Amino acid sequence: MINEATARISEALRICGGEASSELRDISEFFKAINRNQAIVEFDLHGIIVEANDNFLRLFGFKRDMLIGKHHHAIWIESQVNSGEYDALWKALCNGEAVSGEFHRKKASGEDIYIQAYYNPLLNEDGAPYRIIKFTADITARKKAQHEDQGKVAAVEQSQCVIEFDLDGRIVAVNDIFLRLMGYSHEGVIGQHHSMFCPVEVSQSDSYESFWNALRDGRAQCGEFQRLNHRHQPVWLQATYTPILGLDGKPFKVVKYATDITAAKEKALEDEGKVNAISRSQGVIEFDMAGIVQQANQNFLKLMGYELDEIKGQHHRLFVTEEEAESPAYRAFWQKMNKGEFDAGEYLRIGKNGKRIWIQATYNPIFDLEGKPVKVVKYCSDITSEKQDAQENRSRLKAVSESLCYAELDRESNFIQCNEQLCQVLGYTHSEMLGKGLQKLLFEEDQGSAANQDIWRELHRGHVYCGEMRVQAAGRQEVWISLNLTPVTGLAGELSKVILLARDITKEKLERLETEGKLSAINRAQAVIEFDLSGKVLGANDNFLALMGYRLEQIQGMHHRMFVDPQEISKADYQNFWERLARGEFFSGEYKRIANGGKEVWIQATYNPVLNPSGQPIKVVKIASDITQAKLHNAEYRAKVDAINAGQAMVEFDLQGNILTANRNFLAAMGYTLREIQGHHHSIFCTAEYTHSAEYRDFWLSLSEGKFVSGRFHRVGKFSRDVWIQATYNPILDLNGAVCKIIKYAYDVTKEVQMEREISQKSREMADSVSILVESINMVATLSGQASVLSGQAASVASEGSQALEQSLQLIAKIRRSADRIAEIVGVISEIANQTNLLAFNAAIEAARAGQHGVGFSVVAAEVRKLAERCSKAAQEITEQVQLADGQVDQGIEASQRAASNFKGIHHGVEQTASSIQEIVDVTRRQAELTTEVKHLITSLARNSGNTGSN
Repeated sequence: MINEATARISEALRICGGEASSELRDISEFFKAINRNQAIVEFDLHGIIVEANDNFLRLFGFKRDMLIGKHHHAIWIESQVNSGEYDALWKALCNGEAVSGEFHRKKASGEDIYIQAYYNPLLNEDGAPYRIIKFTADITARKKAQHEDQGKVAAVEQSQCVIEFDLDGRIVAVNDIFLRLMGYSHEGVIGQHHSMFCPVEVSQSDSYESFWNALRDGRAQCGEFQRLNHRHQPVWLQATYTPILGLDGKPFKVVKYATDITAAKEKALEDEGKVNAISRSQGVIEFDMAGIVQQANQNFLKLMGYELDEIKGQHHRLFVTEEEAESPAYRAFWQKMNKGEFDAGEYLRIGKNGKRIWIQATYNPIFDLEGKPVKVVKYCSDITSEKQDAQENRSRLKAVSESLCYAELDRESNFIQCNEQLCQVLGYTHSEMLGKGLQKLLFEEDQGSAANQDIWRELHRGHVYCGEMRVQAAGRQEVWISLNLTPVTGLAGELSKVILLARDITKEKLERLETEGKLSAINRAQAVIEFDLSGKVLGANDNFLALMGYRLEQIQGMHHRMFVDPQEISKADYQNFWERLARGEFFSGEYKRIANGGKEVWIQATYNPVLNPSGQPIKVVKIASDITQAKLHNAEYRAKVDAINAGQAMVEFDLQGNILTANRNFLAAMGYTLREIQGHHHSIFCTAEYTHSAEYRDFWLSLSEGKFVSGRFHRVGKFSRDVWIQATYNPILDLNGAVCKIIKYAYDVTKEVQMEREISQKSREMADSVSILVESINMVATLSGQASVLSGQAASVASEGSQALEQSLQLIAKIRRSADRIAEIVGVISEIANQTNLLAFNAAIEAARAGQHGVGFSVVAAEVRKLAERCSKAAQEITEQVQLADGQVDQGIEASQRAASNFKGIHHGVEQTASSIQEIVDVTRRQAELTTEVKHLITSLARNSGNTGSN
């Protein structure tokens, strides 16, 4: 229906010619432009697809017969249909509500597609919906990019120049990248004013003051800026100055992000100079008033195939046929030029080697100060291909004319001749038509109407009538025809007959309201603005005005550049943009535009050249929708992803483990270049035994199932260098939730692992020393037990002293020997205590060397040193007790005869000795227990220090 409606409107315009309604022509061309550049589908109120244009069929991968007559469900996801979403959408549309948004659909192949769509109900004369039309744009690529960016979450500052100012313009912070670019030190810029980087004429200008006033008002400034480095050499920056707002909503400092574009700017300035020096689009040639060539540009020379020397001094007739050069019309042409008259049109010219060229040209006489023509300048463009197309179109038009309804009427409007096509349209035989008056074909209410009388009045005056007429066919059937009534006059100027050319437009007439409804639906749902081919605004709808914050009178007649960033306007691409539109090229994409008040607005827009019947562009229609919020979200996600790449090692893999890309941090850690690893498998970073293990296979299986993996991993760098990393492997999901690739973020912990291994080795050595100490203490405990037994025996002997005084000397000798033995044991204990103290001292030194990893071991060493000190003190006390016992034994030997009188004192001394020995036993037992505990702690420390990941 869309294509048929467009074709029939075009045919009506061809028949009507120059008298056709300009409004109908605009509607026709506007609708053609939309149909060429938009994917469009139509539904009835039950959701059945009744029409789809080629753009829509290509977008979804259907053939026409596969889709027409199918339900809208054919392109829906099944879960959406069953969720109630479809019912809610269709209910709103059937209530006459327009619906727009982003939707998830499926292609004929089952492949997912995301679209920006506008559902617009078409209303009948009563305002009730009778059909739904949907305009669609493919946004799958944008949605996929957005979804992938959302999977990359953390942020570190991107590698850009960053500098911060207070509101007076004083520098408060700056990063190293900026300092390197400008050649300053940190101390050389902090506290200095921003003007230190500006030329004097800039820093002292009113615009510079306005620049800082705008920042103080909270308005960001962005663009390209010329600055001076420490050598006062120019540096060009692409920069944004962003005011940072406090909790009160007022700016308190300004942050500037900048990129060095010096090289690009210098190249752009050079290119711009070259471009401006070239003649852009037309051929130009100059003649004197006799027709002699004086000058010509390269465009003209290229068009005609000549060099300048070949035509300079030659007459203009070099470029025309011999017949034309000898014709009176050619002489009249140059006479017209010499009179100073302008001439324009399409001309056949002859190039080099007889090449026939059609040109669209203007011959412009140039006048001197006295108003006399002194030369003629001709501007021309090649229209050879257009001329060929026009000739082809004329042939087609002849064929169409042969198939139209044709009739001849006498001056009284009676049919005197008609063709078969007219008879078929009206349902009459040829004989029934002849003699029938045109008035008889009108309905009763139209036969005497003023409009009908005016038509015949104008025909009698010799004026052609072109329009639409409702006629009554056989059986009183209503038929609409588009007709052309051309009067044929006699020699006296009177009307002799009328030639009728007509076409049945009954179906078109009914569809025209439908077409106008579609255009109205577009106007209601989207922002629409029209420009002439130079870019000046002709009109805009309310949606566009609301989006940009203007009234129509504020923009009408203004150039499109009022909506464009000033930096973009100066670029050659912007000039080429309008030149290409003027040539009829179509543009579609995302654009940044500036609304009223300087507000940035991002739009998804199509620029559609509207063509006249000859295929020449006459204006440009832009259809747009606001995507500002989506663009801001995408920018934020992109900044976060870039920040991750700047701060951590990053590498990406496909699901088979092949390397897609890696950043500089990762390449530096592993010692490779990107070219050396791209396309290789992850296994190049692993040992051979690990890559052949079940653990490695399960590792990639888990990632492919979407499981997150993190930890410390052993990897192999370039030249088989051991590398330890702390890493996370992150599965990235596509729009359907399926894993599409793996991203790994990591940082190098090789030095930390090496330090832990050193601590583990030292801990094992210390554990061996403590084991020896434990054995020695156990020996002390054994000997102390023996001493305790001996002390008990001495006490027993002392208690029996009264009965065995005769054995006193022998017992005293035994006691003396036991005391000597105790002295030896005490010596061993003292030696062990000294050795323990020395080991604790060495352990403290090693713990200090280990830094943070040796803190726990340092605490254990301190406890061991305290135990050694207590052992040493106990040994000293034992020595004193043994010495006392020796003295008492000596006294016993000397006074054994006085044993009875002094026995009580000896018995008391022996008991005291036994008590001291028991204390030695207890202390030794506690020391053994503590030493064993220290051994366990050291062993645990060594084991924990040695536990590193092996993946």
